Amino acid sequence: MNPYPVVVRTRLTPPRSNRRILHRPRLAGALAEALDYRVTLLQAGAGYGKTTALASAAGLGHPLAWYQLDSDSADPLVFLLHLLHGLRQALPDLSEAPLARLDTWNQAGAQGPPPWPSAVDLLVNALDVPDSQPLLLALDDAHVLNGHAQTLDILDRFIDRAPDSVHFLLATRYPLEIPGLARWQARGEVLTLDQRHLAFQPDEIATLFAQNYDLQLSRAEVQQIATETEGWAIAVQLVWQGLRARQATARAGTPSNADRTLLTPDSLFGFLAQEVVNQQPQPARAFLRDTAVLRELSPEVCDCLRGSDDSAALLRHLLDNGLFTVDLGGGHARYHHLFHEFLAQQLSIEEARAGHRRAADCYERLDDREAALHHRLAAGQYHEAASLLAALGRSLVRAGQLDTLAAWIDRLPPETLQSHPALLVYLGDIARLHSRFEEALGWYRQAEAIARQRGEMDRLGQALRGQARVYLDTV
Repeated sequence: MNPYPVVVRTRLTPPRSNRRILHRPRLAGALAEALDYRVTLLQAGAGYGKTTALASAAGLGHPLAWYQLDSDSADPLVFLLHLLHGLRQALPDLSEAPLARLDTWNQAGAQGPPPWPSAVDLLVNALDVPDSQPLLLALDDAHVLNGHAQTLDILDRFIDRAPDSVHFLLATRYPLEIPGLARWQARGEVLTLDQRHLAFQPDEIATLFAQNYDLQLSRAEVQQIATETEGWAIAVQLVWQGLRARQATARAGTPSNADRTLLTPDSLFGFLAQEVVNQQPQPARAFLRDTAVLRELSPEVCDCLRGSDDSAALLRHLLDNGLFTVDLGGGHARYHHLFHEFLAQQLSIEEARAGHRRAADCYERLDDREAALHHRLAAGQYHEAASLLAALGRSLVRAGQLDTLAAWIDRLPPETLQSHPALLVYLGDIARLHSRFEEALGWYRQAEAIARQRGEMDRLGQALRGQARVYLDTV
């Protein structure tokens, strides 16, 4: 049996709520209409509160299955496994037939066409039970699937064939490339909530500051915030952080030179984020800088990266103070996407590369090779990344994660491939398993020539076996 991709449980749990999240009746009413539609799209730019709005669907009183997508989710097997486990988390009695179908294929060495369509159909049948109550399936950051036809086809097939009791909530920054979306829209089966629905209105800003932030604003102040932020949720939150910081400096007798009146919403984020960071205690500022390279924060990884043992306390400080950190549960967290981008921009190129090198070292010590590979590539350590990928690639091929493997190899410079014939063999495997046989032969022959030249007999054998499989597949 070949190894499966790891199912990351924190991606199947909605972010935890906190007292600073405002209940917004206007938005809640719009979301409640999702029960009348097959698909609800929440489409807006980063920082508009799509994730928070999506998570609030739990308040509709029906089971909510959650999947926070990331770049790895574009791989068909990764996507389907997380989708199935997320649904079983919401519906514990759901049939195991779809997972069993994947297991059967995996136990057979992942040979033959991938069973994505039949697994989806088994899932549809499992959900189609008499008198079933509504089920909400939330996919956050669904735009990461754009450009990945196989995975989009899986989602398209599922949405198109799912029983009427299943309602899909898709949060995205960009228009989605799902093949059937236009057809469902023409049938009136799609509800779209965009920036106009998600943006904070003046009355919501006033309520947010009064009830959740304990700050009473004048009508003029509310209108100024609404005008300058255009209701952009993360900018509104930053204004609160900025006002709190200005109050602290005023109490200390230090005048503030903040002038936001000429800032656009885009520049407002960077300006206020810097102001908020500057007001943090030195240990918190150092933590933000040291961990800016991480996609996910855990005390163990942060301690390793920083050479310290206080990361759990600092993470709790960030979460408790609303510093744009999303609580993933189980001691794990992540920075809000925009804040993460802001922190990364504060690092020089060399600082970022050094951080990624340290992160890769930490993940290798923790035996998380995929995370280590991400950071080796980000650090520009292509030889080390290629060596990791050479060791990891065979299990990815056997597990059917061809898109993931191809995407990683594509990030390596061509000259790096020439010194790692194993990667050329994997490119041949990917092409062969997609029935691109002439391309596969080209990769295998390149691998054969380089392996002969370098005296790598194991790689030579793999290249020759790959060519033989092409001939067997085409006779």
